[in-house]
Amino acid sequence: MLAADDGRTVRFAGKLCANVGDVVALVGRWKHDPKYGRQFVVDSLSYDLPETTEGLVQYLAKHPAFTGIGEITARKIVTYAASAANLDRIIRQDLEELHRQLRVPRATLESLREAWIANSAENEVRSYLASFGLTPHQVETLLKTFGNSIVGVLRNDPYQLIRYVDGYGFKRVDKIARAMGTPKDHAGRIAAGLLYVVGEEIAGGHTWINGADLIDKGNELLLLDTLDSRDVIRGAGERLLQDGALVAEGNAVALPAML
Repeated sequence: MLAADDGRTVRFAGKLCANVGDVVALVGRWKHDPKYGRQFVVDSLSYDLPETTEGLVQYLAKHPAFTGIGEITARKIVTYAASAANLDRIIRQDLEELHRQLRVPRATLESLREAWIANSAENEVRSYLASFGLTPHQVETLLKTFGNSIVGVLRNDPYQLIRYVDGYGFKRVDKIARAMGTPKDHAGRIAAGLLYVVGEEIAGGHTWINGADLIDKGNELLLLDTLDSRDVIRGAGERLLQDGALVAEGNAVALPAML
């Protein structure tokens, strides 16, 4: 169930990865379901994302669809527009203004408008993800996997980036997660941190790590703001064992392929 702007409660059908309090725009159609009555069938969604100047700059500069727009030109355009909404208006309705004020070639601007409109359903999501340093290829991988719901997925557990994006390990994703406001004691963070510690042991030439050492090193890495941090980490380790992400033999803890 969703709460509409006018206070009505709307029943919808479709996959929607969002948290309570998220503001989303849904595109779809109304239908009558024999069991549930009138409901809105969701074809696509977009999130009310925070505007980030850097995200818009990186999106325009690096996405292959925007030919002829390097970082310098992208920054001029975004700075001149001052907001995502105004940028959308100018690109759609007043390219002459950009040409006149910034001396960007008309052919480049026409190409920009064509690509911008073609990608309009995903522009906000792409620029939001670009603000965290993701390349166009990495953003494309995430969008192919999750669609526009990737924002909700990452808000729920940004540490999934480790699994889906090559080159994004725990420390890099942890910086992104902290920027997104993910708490230190997030279950996904603790699990990812423990797997990182085990992976570092393997990279150092070991096949396993002592369980007590895993808790100690995990505690040093995660820096949880709680007096019972070791108990919290121990519990997370036990869940990883139950899920099969880690295996144990005596005091030895390892990845499944190593024991």
